[in-house]
Amino acid sequence: MEFALTREDSRATDAYTIDEIGIPGMVLMENAGRTIFQTVMEILNIRGGLTVYTLAGKGNNGGDGFVVARYLLEQQVDVRVFHVGSEDEYSGDAATNFQILQRLSGNIYHTPAVAALTELTDEMLPADVVVDGLLGTGIEGAPRSPYDEFIEWINSYNAPTVAIDIPSGVDANTGQTPGAAVSAEATVTMGFVKTGLLFSPGREYAGEVTVADISVPHSALDHAENVYFLPREDDIHYRLPIRQPDVYKHKAGKVFTLCGARGFTGAAAMVSEAALVSGAGLVLAGVPESLNPAMEAKLTEVITVPLPETEHGAYTAAAFEEVESYFDWSDTLAIGSGMTRQEEPQQLVATVLENYKKVAVVDADAATYFSGENLDRLRQCPGELILTPHWGEFFRMSGAGVSDLTGDRLNIAQHFAREHQVTLVLKGAPTIIAGETGKVFINTTGNAGMASAGTGDVLTGMIAGFAAQGLSPIDAALVGVYLHGLAGDFARDELTELGLTATTLITHLPRAVKYIQEYYENL
Repeated sequence: MEFALTREDSRATDAYTIDEIGIPGMVLMENAGRTIFQTVMEILNIRGGLTVYTLAGKGNNGGDGFVVARYLLEQQVDVRVFHVGSEDEYSGDAATNFQILQRLSGNIYHTPAVAALTELTDEMLPADVVVDGLLGTGIEGAPRSPYDEFIEWINSYNAPTVAIDIPSGVDANTGQTPGAAVSAEATVTMGFVKTGLLFSPGREYAGEVTVADISVPHSALDHAENVYFLPREDDIHYRLPIRQPDVYKHKAGKVFTLCGARGFTGAAAMVSEAALVSGAGLVLAGVPESLNPAMEAKLTEVITVPLPETEHGAYTAAAFEEVESYFDWSDTLAIGSGMTRQEEPQQLVATVLENYKKVAVVDADAATYFSGENLDRLRQCPGELILTPHWGEFFRMSGAGVSDLTGDRLNIAQHFAREHQVTLVLKGAPTIIAGETGKVFINTTGNAGMASAGTGDVLTGMIAGFAAQGLSPIDAALVGVYLHGLAGDFARDELTELGLTATTLITHLPRAVKYIQEYYENL
């Protein structure tokens, strides 16, 4: 498992490493500079160039930049260092590395304003790489002058940029860019990934992200208030269900789905089929009775159960009696996709979830039921709920404002899941999985091609399928979200992001599962 931290927790882990473990800050800065240097050299080797401009701010990012410059000098690279602060404004390890660099090179220039930088570089060989060491993770809000002008200069310069720790101007916690921000080709971040590198637009500004091992021990994570988990292949591998040789369909996981309405049969079909392809042994799909012929035509392996409907082709509250008869039969319930927010189906949602005592994956219109004054009913449900809203649905449920979309999503998701004792799958780019204990995962798979109708329905079915096979709610959510994104990545690589459909994800899911199953064999 890899980890992501906020700016505050990054400072805490660094402080623990230096003050408690006793690893000097100079060692951390040296290790950081060495990794950045390696990234710069890789780009230089590809481009065939030998000139680098390093822009250094007044803090430790500037100090890292001085170390990079020193390593580059040893490789006979023509490196020019432009520092915004005056010499006496540097302190601690940054000041020490500045002084070392002064003894090694005369190509160090004080450029307190962009005009001075422009004047100097107009007389120099053009840079093949620019190193951004202007601002670090500590910045909150828009960069002030002269940093905003330096950022604009970097972005207008015709050379790839390598950012130190985080692109200057990107908020290290949220990924927001309230002002000018460096658009980097690569970012080398220190110790652990910063959460702002995982959320748009920060992740687009960061380019390819490398995590530098600067000697911060994993024990330092115990001194962070919040540690966010980034799942990788091995984390999914050991959570995958394992089938015993003598298993049969009734013991391989049974899912009952309550999804769809007139015009939304596709949602019900995709949820049901995804649950089967995820490994569930049996899936029964409850459908409004007039839609049953269409569903039987759509689905071959899924058993359909016609239920009472309204004149609009949606479930009636009276369908509960028959739905309840499948409670004991099922291992997991998937409810809400394409169900509509009409009064009758919403009444059915309420009655079902107030009585179902197993794992229920609650999506779309069923999740929306828990909006406003109904939100407190979440804790009254006897089952273990996995909620799978996208941001719009979550806003309706939680009462959060649209401005929270640019705020601390991780904290919002964590607080909601813990307060209401649910597993929350907050769909987005990236998707956040928050457990009722406060543990939070940030998904690392998926692509923009998955912004397509029905992909959320597929995810609902997948999570239900994995839960039915015995995975805990948080593990079923984690495995489902990760494999959902991985199937999307395989589909994109084989086809294209444009026109990637939800049913394409289902066809690529077995490949994704096989890839994870064979993960250790492929190492």
